[in-house]
Amino acid sequence: MVALNCVVENGKAVYSSLFKWGPCNVFQISPITNKPVCYSTEAIKYGQSAYFFAVVICQIIAALICKTRKLSLVYQGLNNFFMIFGITTEILLTLACAFFYPFNIAFGTRDNIFMHFGMASIPFALLQIIIDEIKKLLIRSLPAKENGKPNWWERMTLW
Repeated sequence: MVALNCVVENGKAVYSSLFKWGPCNVFQISPITNKPVCYSTEAIKYGQSAYFFAVVICQIIAALICKTRKLSLVYQGLNNFFMIFGITTEILLTLACAFFYPFNIAFGTRDNIFMHFGMASIPFALLQIIIDEIKKLLIRSLPAKENGKPNWWERMTLW
């Protein structure tokens, strides 16, 4: 767990530390290699798994906010059985990819700690909800037609 700088001086190799590592704040042992995760090649698999979980959370939020064009998320409810089934299946598959050992080997995923299990995507998911709710509020409150043409909010949401 060191990066070396090798310089040849007078025909002799001189090694020095390239930089100092910071302290490891995540004390986790990989179940695959039985070694600490910090400063190892195993860390990239944990990072990729955390990114995958974050994408799944944002996909679920996108599915909820894209249900209607004008109606708010508060009023539309969750009465679509197939959507709830799909979201539940996606969550179960994500958990299986995280905690089921054969999936860990096949897909290269790892069992992240709770704070890395997609929690970094929650502010972005909330921002996505807020932006969409503002857009829907403006669509509902502005007049639908201006001189026989759709207003600029209507035109923006057509694409």
